[in-house]
Amino acid sequence: MNPRLPAVLDRLLPWTLPGALVLLAAVAWLQLDPDSPVLAAAVEGYPWVLHAVALILAWRFRRSRIAAAVVAVAGVQAAPTLLPDPTPGAFAEAAGIAFPPLFAVVALLRDRPIVSLRGALAPGLVLLALGAAAVVGLRWPGPLSALAERSVSLPGVEWAPTPSILSAAVGGAVVATVTLVRRGPVERGLLWSLAALVLALGSAPASLAFGVHLLASGLILCVAVVEGSYALAYHDELTGLPARRALNQELDRLGGRYTVAMVDVDHFKAVNDEHGHEVGDQVLKMVASRLRKAPGGARAFRYGGEEFTLLFPGKTPDEARPHLEAVREAVKGSTFTVRGPKRRKKGRKSRGKGSSRRRKKLSVTVSLGAAEPREADEAPRTVLERADEALYRAKEKGRNRVET
Repeated sequence: MNPRLPAVLDRLLPWTLPGALVLLAAVAWLQLDPDSPVLAAAVEGYPWVLHAVALILAWRFRRSRIAAAVVAVAGVQAAPTLLPDPTPGAFAEAAGIAFPPLFAVVALLRDRPIVSLRGALAPGLVLLALGAAAVVGLRWPGPLSALAERSVSLPGVEWAPTPSILSAAVGGAVVATVTLVRRGPVERGLLWSLAALVLALGSAPASLAFGVHLLASGLILCVAVVEGSYALAYHDELTGLPARRALNQELDRLGGRYTVAMVDVDHFKAVNDEHGHEVGDQVLKMVASRLRKAPGGARAFRYGGEEFTLLFPGKTPDEARPHLEAVREAVKGSTFTVRGPKRRKKGRKSRGKGSSRRRKKLSVTVSLGAAEPREADEAPRTVLERADEALYRAKEKGRNRVET
């Protein structure tokens, strides 16, 4: 087995679960059983239940972008019922062109409380797009259909896509890029919800495939809100590491033999006082990135402030010590440049003029203290306290060292 495969899977799974899995299940079910009575019954009322649940969750957890996506999906769902024939088809063509770029704009925004002015921006844009698509579909269905079927010539490309395909490709690429950069569950939800919505708009209005894809889109958005709430509770926003609550649950679940190590950034208060909190945050991110790569099967957690925790399931402190030393050396070997607080964005001519005098190489070290349960049923809190005592000894002996 390729030793890099687990790392690759670890990166790919968050992208595919659960959004891609939900969408794949919907597509596969339609292909295997296109006349399924179960699917026919599901699309009768359940999509509206999902839309309502997703909208309530988005309001409760201040997810304005999810609310905007729900409004888009619900609007598309309602179009075949509210609009007279043949407008639903023209509406779908207009929405297919307008919605992917709109999802890209929504993905680039930040979540706000829905009842605030900024929070209402994303849902408001979607409502305007829905209204515009309905008006265009009602007034100019013929020209719209001609536009939708017209190929768009691209320089250097032999294949000429239709406007809706080009729109889906561009909008999807932007949302995927935002997802790659931010790596958040809400962004992933928007990406796969958009994919399901595009498939729905490409289906005949009011058909089974139309309803199933919208059902999948609503389900993906519901799960995205839940995942986002979980991330807020169990993950540290600054470093991306699991937070103390996740550590406590892991310790309660673990039991048996393990080693827990407390990690503290040396002289962190002095770094904050001298260079500011922005530099302090960069230091914490750097340390977190090194801890995330800790060898020996370690799991890294942000404990709070400048403290982190490493957990080694199935290892004694003696077995974990070489890995702790490797982490200490990795942090010690990492340096970065601190720029002056008055640095301004200037042109190329001003870059480098006097900047070398304002730059400073900042070296960071950490102290580590490790402990293990003395008895099989010893409380995790007690083990953490003894690891903290070992950390204190490392500080007393000069810092940048490991104590067990």
